[in-house]
Formats: sequence, C-alpha cells, structure tokens
Amino acid sequence: MIHATSIDLKACGKWDFQIWSISPILGNGWALLGEQSKWVPVSAARFSQLTWDSGGTASVVATGHEGEVVEVAWAKKAGATVVARCVIPRGSSVLVSVSGDSSTACAQV
Repeated sequence: MIHATSIDLKACGKWDFQIWSISPILGNGWALLGEQSKWVPVSAARFSQLTWDSGGTASVVATGHEGEVVEVAWAKKAGATVVARCVIPRGSSVLVSVSGDSSTACAQV
C-alpha cells in the first residue's frame, strides 16, 4: 500500500493557485478520482453507493440530468488512470463501473 508522509506544495499567487484532491485506495486497489474537470471531483450530490469487490471491480452511482455526459476517473494502485464516459439516462442515475482489466461500463440504475 502506498502511504505518503507529506505533500510538497509550492508557493503560489492570486492567479496561479493550485487545487489538490486526495482519494482513498479501496480494498481491491482502485481509487475513485471522480470528475477531474470539476472544482469538486467527488461530491455527495453527484456520487453515491460506492462499492467494490475482491474480484477487482469497483462501481459508483452518478446522478445528473438526463442526457448529461459524466466522465468518471478511476486510478489503479500503481497504475494508470482510466476514465469512464457515460450519458445519464432517463431516471437521472447511471452505474459507472471499472473492472480488474481496466475496462469500464455504464448501466442504467
């Protein structure tokens, strides 16, 4: 497991600020990074029901307006970032999942 003891932050000014976010590593090695283009990548208003299993699958329910595109990033411990691109279906929720082989899926909830 990766444990950082510190994060090095550089000084910044009024117009060159930085935003940092951290995500816990789930029991199967995945971390939900959320919507990387948003100020708050993972919020309770957008995401719920985060689950994972020992087989390497992780999933989360994303809520939004019908037809809205949501891009959900996942990171595998010591691996690359994977992005699932899903369209919110009628009913306003989609199950976004990633599997052990880094494939993603979207399913209506």
